[in-house]
Amino acid sequence: MDKLTFLLPEEISLLTKDEVIHRLIRFLSMSPCCLDEGIKDALKILVNYLEENITVFHARKRAFQIHQEAREETDPYKKMIKRACGHIVSTIHVKTHALRAIDYLNKALRLKEGNLHD
Repeated sequence: MDKLTFLLPEEISLLTKDEVIHRLIRFLSMSPCCLDEGIKDALKILVNYLEENITVFHARKRAFQIHQEAREETDPYKKMIKRACGHIVSTIHVKTHALRAIDYLNKALRLKEGNLHD
């Protein structure tokens, strides 16, 4: 499996939060993991934020809910996807959460393929 690569930390530091969110939306929309309903929902939250339909406060609240769902999830693959979703939404608050989202997506994909220790 090819590892998903997004941006390096030094690249993110040069971009605004909204630029990172736009790039994350484009990146995830082209990724095979975009088929997951949780990822689709997280992307909708990003779009709603950019369209000023939700606030940072509401996005953070939803991110905390998603992370709680991840803690309660027993399936390792679904847990990683939920963690990724939580960080996708958290990008609205802190842009570097995008990096953690990609880390969790890579873990989920490796789990799905049975290669977690790669």
